[in-house]
Amino acid sequence: MFAHAVIYDIQSVMRIKNVLWPAVAVIWLLSLALPFYGTVNSLFNVLTTGFTAFILPCAAFNWHYRTKERRDNCPVKIPW
Repeated sequence: MFAHAVIYDIQSVMRIKNVLWPAVAVIWLLSLALPFYGTVNSLFNVLTTGFTAFILPCAAFNWHYRTKERRDNCPVKIPW
């Protein structure tokens, strides 16, 4: 749909001018992968849902309250 922008980006990354074959090859490979998009998307969701729902909030909490000064200024007192 937006192949011209994709081709332009690929050409700037590869530092080539007016050569469309590498861009056409990449777009062709992406179009071959589209029938498997649902499977790939499901696999990606399985791998990232636990991280974004459990690990990332805990890591952000621990990072934010890593110093004693921040723990003392917490609106809800942490039991440790």
